Amino acid sequence: MEEDLLNSTGLLHWVTTSALMMPITTGPCRMQAQHEARLDLIQIGLTIEQYQADHGLYPDTLDEITPRLGGLLPVDPFSGKSYHYYPANDGFRLYSLGSNLN
Repeated sequence: MEEDLLNSTGLLHWVTTSALMMPITTGPCRMQAQHEARLDLIQIGLTIEQYQADHGLYPDTLDEITPRLGGLLPVDPFSGKSYHYYPANDGFRLYSLGSNLN
């Protein structure tokens, strides 16, 4: 009976098709997230450099440059959280966790 219900509503067909399509759509989604992260990191990095040129030091946190980014700080498309930022006297580290979340 349950099998008849699945076949009559097309649900079984949809689930099977979705499972087959998953590898196809996962790659493009990951590539889109990679491109988005690269663009965000470029924008944030340039804004950090601009801040440093104006103030003589790098911001302590990304929150300090948020107004320069239109009031919204982009989030890492892989984690849904803020990009990782570590200031230093001679530069800074800024990165995305990436698809492996490391």
